Amino acid sequence: MNSNFFKAITYNIVNIFLYKIILQFHQSALLLATSAMMFGLIGTLFSSIYFLISITNIGFDYFIISYHDRYTESQQNLKKLIPIFIARIVTIAFVIVALWTINNYYKLCPVTNILDHTTPQLLAIIVIIFIAESIKKSLDALAQMSFLQKSISIFDISTLLIYVAFVWISYFIHKEISLYIVFIPMALISILECYLLARAVISFYDKLPISSSTSTPNANEIIKHQAVNYINQITKALFSPNFFIIILACNLGLSKAGHIKIFTDVVVLLYMLLNRSFGLPTAALFSSITRQAKIDPDQKNILYSIDVFKRITNWYIQFLYAIGTVIITLLVSFYGINNYFSSSVVFNVLLFVFAGFMEYLLITYEKWYLTQGKSWILAVINSINLVLYGFLFLVSSHIDTNFILLPIIILRSLVVGAIIYVTYSIWNISPSFKVHKWTIIVTTAISFFVFMSQFLISL
Repeated sequence: MNSNFFKAITYNIVNIFLYKIILQFHQSALLLATSAMMFGLIGTLFSSIYFLISITNIGFDYFIISYHDRYTESQQNLKKLIPIFIARIVTIAFVIVALWTINNYYKLCPVTNILDHTTPQLLAIIVIIFIAESIKKSLDALAQMSFLQKSISIFDISTLLIYVAFVWISYFIHKEISLYIVFIPMALISILECYLLARAVISFYDKLPISSSTSTPNANEIIKHQAVNYINQITKALFSPNFFIIILACNLGLSKAGHIKIFTDVVVLLYMLLNRSFGLPTAALFSSITRQAKIDPDQKNILYSIDVFKRITNWYIQFLYAIGTVIITLLVSFYGINNYFSSSVVFNVLLFVFAGFMEYLLITYEKWYLTQGKSWILAVINSINLVLYGFLFLVSSHIDTNFILLPIIILRSLVVGAIIYVTYSIWNISPSFKVHKWTIIVTTAISFFVFMSQFLISL
């Protein structure tokens, strides 16, 4: 169990590290080859796609985390996921039609932003990406929970390299970056990734026993679980970097959103690093420990499960201390040598970083509640969160656009505090916010290197 966990983490760290380097070079080159407005538009379109993926997931990925052990007992059980998967695809189609219909009567800024800057042909390509990436996300969650990280890593890196090659070969041929050059290769690669992940899942399926005595959830249980998890998932989506970019593009304009995205791409990639490297393998580990505790309800198993949760959460916190300091150092040094970074851009980037780190801290908490069968507690807290969020939406016209994220992030901070408190009340688990000696040493060294590098570049 531990062996699979650490292998999964190793493969995911190598995968995301390489993925981050390649994508960051691509993004930097894209910024240099385009205007700030074009860069902001591309970022807003991608953020819109991935935000819609989150809100059309109907709790499917969370459902996989909670019931993975039961569905992967046999081929017979795994086949029972197909109707749920089909329901997810139907939801995707419904949301596309609903957005189109609503926009005809009430102009939604995010939808208007897309329609005003795309042609019908490009819009069709974006819809294809949305559908393919939605399917890919769910297949990826199933593959990650099944410890198929080696195959996933190979797929991710190879397809990203193909995508980047497509974009830049097209750029050198046409001497410009257009939306078609960015999104047509993305559509093709997304479809290819769906095919490769489906093959990996089928290969995993073939190795399972044909049948087992383990039962899967009935229809009522599935509907109840999906509804609870959808509340948790949609709350997470409304506080995600993708949604924040959409908000900023509507309130500050595409150019400023482009400037902010330069730094927030790092935050998004860090989320990918933490969620993929630790989040899903951690969920798989918690699920395995919980299953073992049910078979052998020994106090040692329960204490071991809690100890693993504490250790992983505290690793997160030290990592967040270090990376937060480095990003702020990088931002301050950039602000000192680049006049086009306005104070509103800097302020929103700092808010963005803080908000992202709160979500990182919730990664282990979220997986813990899901694998302990207590996702309904998260749903209750998040329901209150959504009601208050709706109130903020109603009064948003009275908030200065430069500070549009501030009340949202204050609200989310209170919710994170509530989740930590409830976890402590139920399981007597509390995170340690103490800064370790090695965290200070490593952070100081990296921050000094970053600051000096920017200083020498400015000379």
